[in-house]
Amino acid sequence: MHVKTLILSAIFTLSATIPGFTLDIYLNRQPVRSWSRDSLETLSYTIPATNGFSSGLSLDEVLPLCVSAYRMRAVGKNESRTVERTFEDEQMAEKFHTWYLTASPSGQWDLFVAGSRVPAVHTIELYGEPLSEKQLEIWVSWEGVPLLKEEIRRFSDLHDLQIKVTEVPRIETKMISVLRAGGRPADVVMVQSDYLPALVRSRAIQRLDYLSFDSLIAKARRSFTLDGGSWAVPFYFDSQLLFYNPRLLAEEPALDWTLADLERLAEGVRTRFPKTSPMTWNAYSAYWLAAFQIGFGKEELVQADGSIRIDEPATHRALTYLLDLQRRGLLDVGEREAMISLFTSERVAMILTGSYSIPLLERLNVEFGVIPYPAVKRGGRSLAPFLDFKGWAVSRTTYSPVLARRLIRYLSGIGVQQRFPAELSKLPVNRECWQIMSRTNRYYPVLARSTEIGVPVPTEEAYGVYKNTMWKLLRFLFSGQMGVEELLKQGQQIIDAQMSHNAR
Repeated sequence: MHVKTLILSAIFTLSATIPGFTLDIYLNRQPVRSWSRDSLETLSYTIPATNGFSSGLSLDEVLPLCVSAYRMRAVGKNESRTVERTFEDEQMAEKFHTWYLTASPSGQWDLFVAGSRVPAVHTIELYGEPLSEKQLEIWVSWEGVPLLKEEIRRFSDLHDLQIKVTEVPRIETKMISVLRAGGRPADVVMVQSDYLPALVRSRAIQRLDYLSFDSLIAKARRSFTLDGGSWAVPFYFDSQLLFYNPRLLAEEPALDWTLADLERLAEGVRTRFPKTSPMTWNAYSAYWLAAFQIGFGKEELVQADGSIRIDEPATHRALTYLLDLQRRGLLDVGEREAMISLFTSERVAMILTGSYSIPLLERLNVEFGVIPYPAVKRGGRSLAPFLDFKGWAVSRTTYSPVLARRLIRYLSGIGVQQRFPAELSKLPVNRECWQIMSRTNRYYPVLARSTEIGVPVPTEEAYGVYKNTMWKLLRFLFSGQMGVEELLKQGQQIIDAQMSHNAR
């Protein structure tokens, strides 16, 4: 059955099917909707409750969309006694995605608002300004577009909206070109961290400082900040991991392993399987180099003034170490596509890739294990994997700014966050979803550790300059055409010159 048909039939199935239960919703004293037990169960999912977890859903799926709301009166029943609570908050409409209805053992539904409980709630009266915006256009990209369209359609059907969703391969480029041509881009666009400098410089997106991020994990809250402002709301992220073939290793690595353990396992592969490469990854890419730079002592990839320094000891140590792995025959440098092919055919024992490779390898029925990046030495700092966030930005030209916010709130809520990332082996940004993952995801210990030691991909313009510069120079390094000192000197000169040019 089509999602819209299913949801609407659930919404308008009243208590005649289940005598004795109807949740009636009023807006400014006018009846707007009635929910039956079946309709709520159809939409429910796992949410945190007082004693663990329960079936439930957030109020932004149950209540009508509002520009603002300032009072909510809820009436329920505790055995034979009527229970009534009134909540007053001028920012109430911004918090409905964190207030829940939960299914109780008695078959009724309880309301949880900011630590208060209304048992067996049957009436909710809301007071505020209803939202008149009904149309929205969204540009999406990356993996899972069909599933994402279903999630957006679910929200659209719940609130009788018209939302157009278009897949755009390079959103940053299209958005800027549309603006330069005098057109109007989509209201909401999907972005990654390194899109921000160009989009902010082009005045394509608006600051979102007014949105709270209390429901997000800490590193997600920092992932889309630039020039002191917040420019997007995180949606999900990938983390870098080491994937290994357990049949080719003498033992499976432990969570607290070190580079010495990595080398020992790699040398074992070379000894026992001479035709198999111990390790390979795209060491030409600064995306992977950054983990070693930080692990070998670099405090921040991008400095407080927005610049990047590579002519310093930590980067020298990182590059020297990688060259030594290559010299000893433990590391073969290769492109991503070839790397995956080599791994699936058991011609390489260990690779560095993102958590996004988990579903691919599972579909291919490949035997593999995953482990976080190792520490440089016992008790020392770990190599720091990049946490690659995707998020939602709002166009400066949108005609529906409040509706855009309501949709983004919904997409960062616990319902979507436990469905969409789990289906694609993405990592949720919603803090409460990590509690659910700890019970349901077999990779949870590895993903949690990788998130703990990881750093978000930088948003500063210098990162893009650094990435493009190192992509060219690292090829000369690993081919033996350039030494470490020469690379660092020339690379720093190129980065400084490009940043100076961009500043003019």
